[in-house]
Amino acid sequence: MDKTKLKALICNKIWIYQFLSDQNNTVLLYLGTEKNSGFLTLEFLKNGEIEIPTKVGFRPAEYRLWDFDEARQEIIFMNQAGQEQKRA
Repeated sequence: MDKTKLKALICNKIWIYQFLSDQNNTVLLYLGTEKNSGFLTLEFLKNGEIEIPTKVGFRPAEYRLWDFDEARQEIIFMNQAGQEQKRA
């Protein structure tokens, strides 16, 4: 897949960040300690930025920008300086 096709699939949609517990259950990742802190969601913008449309207590530094490695077929998550932080 190329980046243009990937953009058509993932951009301008809200993605809910979940992880698997030790019991193999999906769990939402809440960010913040306030009563109304929200769970982490990501919105991939076509310009390479990442928005977090839910109310969270803080914005994780590793989810500011994104790119796509076509050779490895992986989404690259980057900080605001464009430094790679994670891949999916």
